Amino acid sequence: MRREREREWEKLEKKRGQGQSSDQDGFGNAGKFYNNGIGMKLLEKMGYRGGGLGKNEQGIVAPIEVKMRAKNSGIGFSDAREVPPPPLPVLQQQNKSTVGAVQPAASRTKERLWSKQSRLKKKKEEEVYVTAEELLASKQEQNLEVVQKVYDMRGPQVRVYTNLSDLNAEEKAKEEDVPMPELQHNVGLIVGLAEADIQEIDRDLRRERETALSLKKEKEKLESEAAFQKRQLDNMEEIMSVLDEVGEESTSGTLTLDFLARCFTDLHERYADSYKLCNLSCIACSYAPPLFIREFQGWDPLRNPSHGLELVSTWKTVFDAVNWEQLMLRFIVPKLQLVLQEFEVNPASQKLDQFFWVIKWASVIPIHIMVDMMEKFFFTKWLQVLHHWLCSNPNFEEVMKWYNGWKELIPEELLANESIQFQINRGLDMMSQAVDGMEVVQPGLKENISYLWVREQRQFEAQQKAASYAQQQAAAALGGANADGVHDLSLKEVIEAHAQHHGLLFKIKPGRMHNGHQIYGFGNVSIIIDSLHQKVYAQHEETWSLESLQGLLELHNKSLGKRH
Repeated sequence: MRREREREWEKLEKKRGQGQSSDQDGFGNAGKFYNNGIGMKLLEKMGYRGGGLGKNEQGIVAPIEVKMRAKNSGIGFSDAREVPPPPLPVLQQQNKSTVGAVQPAASRTKERLWSKQSRLKKKKEEEVYVTAEELLASKQEQNLEVVQKVYDMRGPQVRVYTNLSDLNAEEKAKEEDVPMPELQHNVGLIVGLAEADIQEIDRDLRRERETALSLKKEKEKLESEAAFQKRQLDNMEEIMSVLDEVGEESTSGTLTLDFLARCFTDLHERYADSYKLCNLSCIACSYAPPLFIREFQGWDPLRNPSHGLELVSTWKTVFDAVNWEQLMLRFIVPKLQLVLQEFEVNPASQKLDQFFWVIKWASVIPIHIMVDMMEKFFFTKWLQVLHHWLCSNPNFEEVMKWYNGWKELIPEELLANESIQFQINRGLDMMSQAVDGMEVVQPGLKENISYLWVREQRQFEAQQKAASYAQQQAAAALGGANADGVHDLSLKEVIEAHAQHHGLLFKIKPGRMHNGHQIYGFGNVSIIIDSLHQKVYAQHEETWSLESLQGLLELHNKSLGKRH
């Protein structure tokens, strides 16, 4: 654009030079006519004294200015600029009267120029320069975002705007008679672009800061993960050193249960997560059985009943709930049941040794097993004795002392159970009936009769099933195809009847399955029942083999012989 304007100015200067030569050559007489000729005299006679033409001097003094347009621009193009005509040298040689007549118009022009300069001066004084920080702060207060750049292609040159309000700034400047509107417009565009660049740089800076912050957090996370992995590695090295030490002790034959317990207890306390992750309890259990055998080899429980008590009281928490319950049901509960069966409730001469033997296991045996055992083997005797005592006109103070004494002997964890509390309340109800003079109802009479009936019915059904199975075996041996009642019995019922007939316990083993079949206990033998193919399998160490009923009985007897 600048080069285009320079070329236009050069053309204009050439035209000016031609005009001056023509004026000097052809229009010299016209200048004389205007300055000293007849025209001026005629104008003076008509009342002209200088200034504008017309009665009220409303005519213009200066000639109409020529508007130069850019190349290939139409009439409606608004980027035209006004170019002052070349000065006439003849007019500069006016006489005194003419200069005096034109002086008022010149003074008014100077006054307008002065007023424009004063306005520009005031405007410059009012301009405020802002820094980049102040600009960003003002944009944030106005909640303005950086808009996309707008390209104006309406003219010969493409113009770039960052704000649509600047689209017609040049025309507005021309209307307000601002000097050098093109320059000011270009300066305004430069300022707008600078503001856009500042905001874009600030936006990039904020984005880079956010990226740096996220990278910092990621770095901290990775450092924390690396520290955690290092701690894990250090823990594994410590665990391996302890395991190597235990292995060396075991190889040399100097490993003891006390040392083994201390090592793995320390590992469990210091590295609980790694202890569980590496399943160190299984490693400890692999070392423990030989040491237990050596520790209790030759132990006589009758002579030294507390041998190894402190040692065993510690890997107590080794078993989970299911395995611990199975262990108690298999080895401890039957013995405690025998003790309670032999125990006698005698208010006149009460011996509590056997009762204390059982109560000591209350915190170890699962509560539901303990409650069931107390209901069946203790409270039946306790309520029966209380009934006989109340029916013989007793001293109720002694009865109350006896009642409160037994209540104090029962542990709190059992007293908090609803079933135990119900049994104790039954005794209290009997005492209340006796005090009121009412007939004391024998406790559990109805329940005992129902129990006896159910037991007799089960025994009768078991005998029938055993007889039917014997008939089935005989028919199979004789080659018979049918027998009365054979198809009415299931294989599970036959095995259960066979176990009852020989006084063995047939029970389900909760949570234990093999190939989709439930595992049952036939005495000391684990079995599975294939009802679809009418077959029974027994476990032999790691394998399962097909067995008959007589084979199951022989396996049970062999297991008893191994224990003895």
